[in-house]
Amino acid sequence: MADGTFSVFVRNAVDYETYSAGQEVFREGETGDCLYVVRSGTVDLLKGEVLLESVEPGGAFGEMVLTGRPQRSASAVARDDATIVRVDQTRFDFVMQTNPFLARAFMRLIADRLSIMNERLKDLV
Repeated sequence: MADGTFSVFVRNAVDYETYSAGQEVFREGETGDCLYVVRSGTVDLLKGEVLLESVEPGGAFGEMVLTGRPQRSASAVARDDATIVRVDQTRFDFVMQTNPFLARAFMRLIADRLSIMNERLKDLV
């Protein structure tokens, strides 16, 4: 699902964080206050031990906390050495207000993830 759409957040970023392979970015159930965009490497999103998605450079994760849901719904773990950019609410709101294309892409990201989860649930029932 990562197609580089959110790379606008990382282009000139100097406030990035580095994670070693296997290092946790955040844990399911924790309270969050930002989303992340992968600058390099890959980050796996996990529900318990189940791999939900692997996020590659230009892809975003942790976005639900910026829509009013503060608890992390999954864990994020660096699959390999990764550099990620933290995007807080203020920065996110500014970019969404000034870039309608990115606002649509963000809505598509949430809709795509919801559709994938609905399909997985349908297979379980």
